[in-house]
Amino acid sequence: MIQEDELKTFYQKRDELSVEEGVLLWGYRIVVPTKLRKMLLDELHKVHLGIVKMKSMARSYFWWPCLDNDIETLGKKCELCIQQRPERSDPVSPWRLTSAPGDRVHVDHFSFRGSDFFVMIDSYSKWIEAFPVRTLTSKETIEKLCEYISRFGSISTLVSDNGTAFTSDEFQNFCKSRGINHLRTAPYSPCSNGAAENAVKTVKTALKKLSNDPAFQKKSTSIMISSFLEMYRASKHATTAESPFKLMFGREMRLRFDTLKFDATRRQDDTIQKVNNRKKQETFAVGETVYVRDYRNPKKASWIRGKILKKLGAVLFECSSEELGTIKRRSHQILKYPYDDYEEDRRISNGHCNGNNNDDADSDASYVSLEDDVEDNPTNQPNGAYVTRYNRVVRPPRR
Repeated sequence: MIQEDELKTFYQKRDELSVEEGVLLWGYRIVVPTKLRKMLLDELHKVHLGIVKMKSMARSYFWWPCLDNDIETLGKKCELCIQQRPERSDPVSPWRLTSAPGDRVHVDHFSFRGSDFFVMIDSYSKWIEAFPVRTLTSKETIEKLCEYISRFGSISTLVSDNGTAFTSDEFQNFCKSRGINHLRTAPYSPCSNGAAENAVKTVKTALKKLSNDPAFQKKSTSIMISSFLEMYRASKHATTAESPFKLMFGREMRLRFDTLKFDATRRQDDTIQKVNNRKKQETFAVGETVYVRDYRNPKKASWIRGKILKKLGAVLFECSSEELGTIKRRSHQILKYPYDDYEEDRRISNGHCNGNNNDDADSDASYVSLEDDVEDNPTNQPNGAYVTRYNRVVRPPRR
């Protein structure tokens, strides 16, 4: 029974081992004896390749038991490799969720083609602001913060890095006076302020694209930022599934595309106008004799004669009547009177009283002929008869 582990490995691969020109092979790879292993490892790590690359290269040429473990040990113990090893990634530790705009705002500075910018992003709505700044001082940073607060309200928590603009006493005093909880990330740890870093990346990428776009060649950087932020704020964010504008203001932003939509308000106005046009608009002249509504008995309103004194509005008139005196009535409370002159009515009535009386047969005949005449021409008024606005024939009384 084989006791040594290395011999057990060889025994397990006994069917895959072969000898060629006095050299032991496992497949196509040389089986290296113990005294030569360190020399090959040193050669393998001569230029300080990583562990994965050393394993890949060794598997193409040679083998011995526990080769992968020896390579890992060599790579982990190399002092030069340890000094240049990148930082390990910490477990993801997300910021707590916010429930309203201004609960937490992340800020940072960045430069683009010689110009400096101050970037802010609201954690809840993902609303981005990018302010051009002349200097990276606390004074100008505070000015931009005050501008933001004047538009959207105060900030509960502010997250920044350890730049001089955020660590000065002036900035700390400003945060205390406004009741802002200022949090600073660990030094040289940009991932701690990932929201601001992503906002910077988003704005810089947009500026690079627009600066190379022929349509924006002659536009200023401020115009490019404003154009991008307009569309960004109106677009749905991948995280929230809502647009930053809607989460900030509770409604969608109006864009140029909205002119393509049908305006419901305009449709309503057009419908109202069509209904009004179908209704006959009554017009009354000053001094015209009319019927006005009498509301002295509200349960049984009636019509009484009156005259138009003055037009007070589009449908409002000042009227006078013997029974009510001076009153105000709208056009639907006024009816046109067939005659505008009382004397004309009196004259017609008196003329019939003094005229010749016909017998009943003649009267009946005249009445029939009058109706026939009215049907043919409603405007005719023979023998003092007239037609009302409802096409009813009225003739003087027979005496």
